[in-house]
Amino acid sequence: MKKVIMVILGIIVLILISLFIIKPLLKKNPKTYTRMVNTKISTKSKKINGISLTEFYIKDGKKKPVIILSHGLSQSMQNMYYAAAKLADDGFFVITPDAYAHGQTDSDLELSVIEIILKSSENIDTILDNYKDNSEADITKLGLGGFSMGAEISYHYAAYGGYDTTTLVSVCGTPDFEELEKSEVVYSKYFKTKWEDITSVSERSYANNIMKKSNPLNHMERLQNINILIEISENDDVIPIENSKIFYETISNTSPSSKLKNYTDNGHQFTNNNIADMEKYFKENLY
Repeated sequence: MKKVIMVILGIIVLILISLFIIKPLLKKNPKTYTRMVNTKISTKSKKINGISLTEFYIKDGKKKPVIILSHGLSQSMQNMYYAAAKLADDGFFVITPDAYAHGQTDSDLELSVIEIILKSSENIDTILDNYKDNSEADITKLGLGGFSMGAEISYHYAAYGGYDTTTLVSVCGTPDFEELEKSEVVYSKYFKTKWEDITSVSERSYANNIMKKSNPLNHMERLQNINILIEISENDDVIPIENSKIFYETISNTSPSSKLKNYTDNGHQFTNNNIADMEKYFKENLY
């Protein structure tokens, strides 16, 4: 009986270690992910003008195409660490920032989701300005990738940003911000894990106006020649997918390398299959 009790206690201790020690380390430490992929990958977490980010790259003195990976709503840059490590192993200089009002990025306002997208898109200019003279990063070859809200940040920057985007990968996003009006998630405010639904008619109308004015489709001339991989999920219950299909049909004439992939068994999620297809597309189109 004593042995049984000791075994049970041992199992409980292992569970507690997994929950409170191993799992937090896995989530927070970028080196954990590089060890999964390639121990030669260098990582550095820092702040640039209040924007929290982590770099992933192999230090070899060579200029590398830059990829900025943007996370989803209520997530953090840590959610992109595994994808960042995989891409760094392929020879890219990868930057994973915390969005505005998320993670460790300096933020002092509780904003609507669409405003967070715009602020985070503006932050990309600030980030890239600081890599102009970096000996390892070539910002003239710029890739953007993102999941959900991160995909919207990527689309917005490609349309409005100060630097030209070469290749973009969108996972569970839409290039048409007016399509977001069909999603209740966009009618909320978020700040450092705090949610608040937008219920007043005037505030919802204000959000709609911002979506129309900042719609990436307003600048199709900047989007139609970019290499874009659009990854949508047939069972996505958060972001509508119909206008992504229409967008693809539009750009396929001017950007023959662009692709649309529909994951018929997926919902609103960022899976290893998404990462593998993202990795393959960047390797084929960003070098």
